[in-house]
Amino acid sequence: MATNVTSDEPFVRALKDGRIVYWDGGIKGVGVRRFKRIGTVAEAESAAQRMLIEQATGANLSIGPGTTWLDLCSQWNKEHKNMTPVGTYRHHRSVIERWIIPTIGDVRLIDTGITTLTAITRAVTTVDDERGKGRAQSTFDGIVASLYVIGMWGIDENWVPDTLFGPETKTAGVLKRARALTRVSGRARIHNDGDNDRGLYLDDVPGWDAVCNLAAAVADRAGGVAKSRERGELYGAGVRISAGTGTRMCELIGMTIPQVLESGELHISHQLNRYLKWVPGEPMPTAPPKGGKKRNAAIWAKVRPDLDHLIAAARERGDDFLLPPMPATTWWADGWGRLLDTGRTEAGWTWPGHYLRHHYGTFSLAKRVNDGYEREPSEVKEWMGHTKLSTTLDTYIQRTTARTGWIE
Repeated sequence: MATNVTSDEPFVRALKDGRIVYWDGGIKGVGVRRFKRIGTVAEAESAAQRMLIEQATGANLSIGPGTTWLDLCSQWNKEHKNMTPVGTYRHHRSVIERWIIPTIGDVRLIDTGITTLTAITRAVTTVDDERGKGRAQSTFDGIVASLYVIGMWGIDENWVPDTLFGPETKTAGVLKRARALTRVSGRARIHNDGDNDRGLYLDDVPGWDAVCNLAAAVADRAGGVAKSRERGELYGAGVRISAGTGTRMCELIGMTIPQVLESGELHISHQLNRYLKWVPGEPMPTAPPKGGKKRNAAIWAKVRPDLDHLIAAARERGDDFLLPPMPATTWWADGWGRLLDTGRTEAGWTWPGHYLRHHYGTFSLAKRVNDGYEREPSEVKEWMGHTKLSTTLDTYIQRTTARTGWIE
């Protein structure tokens, strides 16, 4: 064991080559110094933050003058890990690791106030501006909502001053105040799989040419990584199929041949369980569709050649999976997400990935003069798996833009 032991410095840190270095004793200088390759620098930094959080959850939070937001987040993580729905927990944990800890992790709870909210929300908009994506609203609102959940939990436990969010005590008020502080404008869109987006016009969603550009970028990227142009073309076809069937991400990558019906419908009975490893050679771990709602979705004829191609390739391989995982991939949902994000960057695609689903919903409803299919909202509701018709109607506003003027 090393003799120079210091407990006030992190026991793990990320390196610029995508590795992390850490002491396996959980304290700097204790145990053996180890290195582990993670991937990109950002992934290494995320892994290091996660290890810090997991180490901190080993002890109960003791509130004192020096207690920080890192301490609070560690305790929130500990108490909610098995008590909160997996998807919700994973989203909040991601916000903790990517935004809260790097921005205000060292801020003491006794110093917390409205300036704390300002610091984190300004960080969000600054990063978005640097990337030039111009569609920060869903990310921004989702992060502020997570901060609100964790902050209110701290207030309820009497660990955080009740002045954290100023005079507001409800999410809507906090979001409004945060936008005012950071000058963020636009319609509120809480990000998950896009079902909470509201008021989308035709001009808000990608057209078919944009979908095909993304598909080509994904195919090129995947073909290079897998060293197989054929494998890349499968994933490019998957992007177009997502836009032509309205499938959510895990529904798409969990799709099998029997789900493609001769009637021209896609039977969505399950999705890939993204929270379980998919070990090569073992059955795919599955979960029910969102809300447990099975459905049949109409398939656009324009993606039938893509489906035929994927089915033929699956039969040649001897399996049923339309989009088989990348080689040596056990967390296929995360792998597909990274592939899609890279494709979006290379294609200059300014929409979040779930806008493939919005493309389907929007153009299924749109007038034929606008290249749509002009289907009844009640039909599209069933295809999208919405529980209420109002969700479909509130999400998709069938005008080309929000223009006003003389009606002729």
